Amino acid sequence: MSQTTTRVTNSISKASSTQFSSVTALSDHQLLTLCTHYGSQAKLWKQKFLGLLPEVERRKLYQAQGFSSLFEFAAKVGGVSKEQVKVVLSLYSRFEAMPALKQALVSGEVSVNKLARVVSVVTPQNQEFFLNQTTLLSKSALETLVRDVKRLPGQNKKPNKTEKIPQSEELNLASDVRQLLLDMQNKGIDHNQVLRELLKERNERIQGKKHSLAQEVKQIDDAAKQTNRHSRYIPQKVKTILKQEYGDKCAQETCTNKAANIHHTRRFGLNPSHNPLFLAPLCTQHHEIAHAVDVKVMERRRSTQSIKIVG
Repeated sequence: MSQTTTRVTNSISKASSTQFSSVTALSDHQLLTLCTHYGSQAKLWKQKFLGLLPEVERRKLYQAQGFSSLFEFAAKVGGVSKEQVKVVLSLYSRFEAMPALKQALVSGEVSVNKLARVVSVVTPQNQEFFLNQTTLLSKSALETLVRDVKRLPGQNKKPNKTEKIPQSEELNLASDVRQLLLDMQNKGIDHNQVLRELLKERNERIQGKKHSLAQEVKQIDDAAKQTNRHSRYIPQKVKTILKQEYGDKCAQETCTNKAANIHHTRRFGLNPSHNPLFLAPLCTQHHEIAHAVDVKVMERRRSTQSIKIVG
């Protein structure tokens, strides 16, 4: 048991021993610790209760206990709404050919809300992948992953009517630029071709700068190897070139969210380098998805979040 876990456990035990004597005697730390602990346990037991309902329904166990329906049983025994019961029964039916997800539902290992988010894209072939993602990703990141999967070529899933699909907007051209383009058009000059050439030149210039910067970063990396001291600070030159290439948006092509993190596509712990060729600005959700393949990273992040909440 880690020192952090031991400290939290001892704090919970100490707070629990005094709770029944006088709640007002608890310190702020003890009160927050108990709220966090009991709150997380409440969620867990609710998940487990929900997972039992399909079997309660199969046996009609609620009738033997004098309840008129499964909905009444769930509401009075577990404080669960009719809508939640319907979702559980629907998921149980749809997971009939997917034992991994069915077991996760029945055991309460994964929340119903998360399972409901992946049901539209999960198949017997990818069930293990999505089960893993439900245990690693937050609900918002899971929604983003599902949205991305739906947009993959060959997916025949109908988009959710409430889903926001990136739409092209009218170009916000300055009046002088608009006039210059109109002048070109009036002269019979193909302004579209001119713009294509300019944009191509711009992209080539950015890529050239990135490769040049990559060489500068390599020299920094080689020097750092000698002292075994690699800085996690990303040089401003690298940040600037990434901004020129991607703007303020997430690098994921179909994403319209603003970038929140610069992601190392090659794990920094294994390749301590800020080579711009292997960096990409990502939104919070896509950054989480990118790290979901690295269980150690996710576990470390969860541990840090737990310390912040409890400590």
